[in-house]
Amino acid sequence: MTEFRRPDVDELKALWSRLSRQHLSGGQGCGCSFGGLVLQASDFELDIVEFLLHDAAQHGAVHIAAFVAAAASRGPDRYSLPALLEALATTQDAAMIGSGDLDFAISRLRQTLKNIDSAHRTRRFVCD
Repeated sequence: MTEFRRPDVDELKALWSRLSRQHLSGGQGCGCSFGGLVLQASDFELDIVEFLLHDAAQHGAVHIAAFVAAAASRGPDRYSLPALLEALATTQDAAMIGSGDLDFAISRLRQTLKNIDSAHRTRRFVCD
């Protein structure tokens, strides 16, 4: 079963690797120049995982919160998105797989990361 989701998760890992290194401008100017608020996409790692947890709770994907806590928690209000993605690619957790929660988590993370990528490309918030 792992080999079937590995390409999907590897795509997400590559996307996050690229996004997480980009500088984003929260104010005027480019994130690399003077002025404005400078952020990196990696500053939103907690938000991305919390979006997943919120959506999972709303949709009754009951196994995701415990899975995320076990696989990606790095203390109170801290998560590792790369660790979560790797855990999604390699898990043999029967409850996650059998309930459809695994597919739900991968789908939601794909949607979130692609939305971030799309928003920053089209609005030119990403430094060249």
